[in-house]
Amino acid sequence: MDKFSVEQYAVINRISETLNNLINSKTLLQELDQVAVTQHFSNQLLKNWSPAQVMAIPEDELRKLIKAVMLFQVLYELLEDLNLEEMDIFDTALSGK
Repeated sequence: MDKFSVEQYAVINRISETLNNLINSKTLLQELDQVAVTQHFSNQLLKNWSPAQVMAIPEDELRKLIKAVMLFQVLYELLEDLNLEEMDIFDTALSGK
């Protein structure tokens, strides 16, 4: 295995462990496909940063980042299932009317 592959594997492993901890602590997140989310995060982080930069992110910051994106995805999936009337109710609730 070359150096990049080892570093890339370390990033994927770190993200996977962080995701696993989050999923185990939040019932709402347990419906997400952990493998797909891990791949998505790994690809996005490694697209913008080097493996060394990703590994340098403090654990609490990485956890917050992953948690925010995961919760956004769950919310997106919930909203996707709403019909037009339910979306109007949701929009009204958000706008405070």
